[in-house]
Amino acid sequence: MAKAQGGMVMLALLAAASAVQAVEISNGAFAAVYVRDCRSWAAKAAGSTSADMCEASGDFSGTLVQQNWSNVLGGLSAGTASTNPLAVNGSLVSSSTVSVADGLTIKQAAFTGTPYARVSSQSFALQSYSWNGTGSAARSVTGSLDFTEYSPTSFDAQSNQPSGLVQGFVSVFSLATPSFNVNPISASQGDFEQFAKIRGDYRSEASQVVQTVSASPYTFNVSFTMQAGRTYFVESWLSLYGRFGGWVDATHTYKVNFDDTDGLTAAAALDAPVVVSSVPEPGSLVMLSVGLLLLAGLRRSARS
Repeated sequence: MAKAQGGMVMLALLAAASAVQAVEISNGAFAAVYVRDCRSWAAKAAGSTSADMCEASGDFSGTLVQQNWSNVLGGLSAGTASTNPLAVNGSLVSSSTVSVADGLTIKQAAFTGTPYARVSSQSFALQSYSWNGTGSAARSVTGSLDFTEYSPTSFDAQSNQPSGLVQGFVSVFSLATPSFNVNPISASQGDFEQFAKIRGDYRSEASQVVQTVSASPYTFNVSFTMQAGRTYFVESWLSLYGRFGGWVDATHTYKVNFDDTDGLTAAAALDAPVVVSSVPEPGSLVMLSVGLLLLAGLRRSARS
């Protein structure tokens, strides 16, 4: 009987999760910092201060010791910072902040102060623009990333890779509507464009991969032709890695803009943007509390 009740509880919780209403967005901002201890349990037990996991061994998992992230669906900004000592180097703290109020502005940093930690800062930024059909239809999206980095030689000797790594992409896509639906749970880690791609009116316009950037500033320019009646979405993903004592500081500002905004209007934020974060929102806490109460009731029934 208890097993049957347990199955019913699980089904109820799954049904509650699937009943989360979709959010219709024209913009969004996601910021995150992830911290990993790249020592195996054996290395920790031995008191080792050398990494034997993550890039050092080809096993990239390590132990996730902290994940701070905030995803604001239909909002114009997001930000987070790490509080873990492994993601701090002196007064330098790993962080990520995103704003889409005036173009896309991203400020990120990934710092490690130990030879066995891996820190990544991540961001997704999305903003949409309607065009009134006047002015030039040929447009470009330009970007410039200014950063500094430090790579200790110990990391190079282990894996032949720099411990400060920058990568990401910029994408321009269009829809026949000014917004599209996202599932708050599925979209909890950003990547807004994945929800637009499944639509019949989705069209990829231009993109630029930011891969293994080794020089600052890094600049790009992608061009496309606009069509009346369509909305143009600009999305950026930026990922910085500080590994094994290395770091990347891109708090100097990464800016992505249209070269010509004549006739373009940026979408405003929702009146009440939906926030999904590593700190549970009140609705999530209520669902968790209900689940715990149901499980407690099952335990009492099983004991009786």
